[in-house]
Amino acid sequence: MYQINTNLIPRHNDRCFLDPINFKIYKLNHSGYEIISKLSPSDPVDLTAFQNMCSSEGFLDAEVESFWTLCIDCKLLVPSEQAWKV
Repeated sequence: MYQINTNLIPRHNDRCFLDPINFKIYKLNHSGYEIISKLSPSDPVDLTAFQNMCSSEGFLDAEVESFWTLCIDCKLLVPSEQAWKV
């Protein structure tokens, strides 16, 4: 299970998230930003739930897997036990 990284600061006008600890900005397209914005920091998400959310935004299966990997690699999503420690 994963959760949204609670260190991220959403920047709605730019459709991006600022990671102030690592000094990084994650710029997303409209659909990607909507999906990450819908995730609640207190609700864990797994790949199946993520796939369902992405499908409702019109993502193809290959796009969902790529976006999931991007979110994990960039630490937009972190393992649940690390959500408060990143």
